[in-house]
Amino acid sequence: MPVVSKNKPLEWSKRARADLDRIYDYYLEAAPYDIAEQAVRAILEQARRMAELGLVYRPGRKGTRECVMRRFPFILIYRIEPGKVRIVRVLHQARSYFNR
Repeated sequence: MPVVSKNKPLEWSKRARADLDRIYDYYLEAAPYDIAEQAVRAILEQARRMAELGLVYRPGRKGTRECVMRRFPFILIYRIEPGKVRIVRVLHQARSYFNR
């Protein structure tokens, strides 16, 4: 299986950053503070691993790839671009994207 070279720079789209903010706000309202912190840390750590591993995650739509998280119910949608990995969205696993 192809693997992107280690330590590609990671870039977050405006929409992905907004998704991360919404996730944090949701958990702050629905759960204790430490769960909100754990969710965001888990997403950030998964994104770091994606930058190292790149193509090992499943193909997505419109040239993206998808990394399904296990502990928290999110999918990190990203593109491998020249010299970087760009996170496009962070969505709940039940949510659709790119308006099928």
